[in-house]
Amino acid sequence: MQTIAQAWLVLQITDSKVALGTVTMLQFLPITIFVLFAGVIADRVPKRNFIVATQLLAMSQAFTLAALVWSGRVELWHVLRAGVGARLSNAFEQPTRQAFIIEMVGKDDLMNAVALNSGMFNAARLIGPAIGGFIIAGVGVKAAFLINGISFVR
Repeated sequence: MQTIAQAWLVLQITDSKVALGTVTMLQFLPITIFVLFAGVIADRVPKRNFIVATQLLAMSQAFTLAALVWSGRVELWHVLRAGVGARLSNAFEQPTRQAFIIEMVGKDDLMNAVALNSGMFNAARLIGPAIGGFIIAGVGVKAAFLINGISFVR
């Protein structure tokens, strides 16, 4: 939902294809660069606490964008920075979450847990943008950022 909302916001702010391509590139750049390093870090930190920290970072990005959009003060650089920040936290969260599965379920149920985690992850990648599109169409991009931020609260 965040990815779709950010892309839509960039188009609203700039009406620029270059800006849209830039925000999309910057959203995926941290994952490309840091995911290997993140795996090494994931093996050396308390996984649950690290996952909570990365989720808090992603939540703060969503709430910050929501506040900026609601106040009418959002600028392109805010969206670019939030996109990088959210995906940077995601780059560290993904390998940590995968390593945490082993600690949670043990080796006997690992295959089932990995399959379930993968299924949920891919379902979220499919359903999230669709929900984001409906929210943007129905209520607006402001609500999409707010609802995404709330979705991190557990």
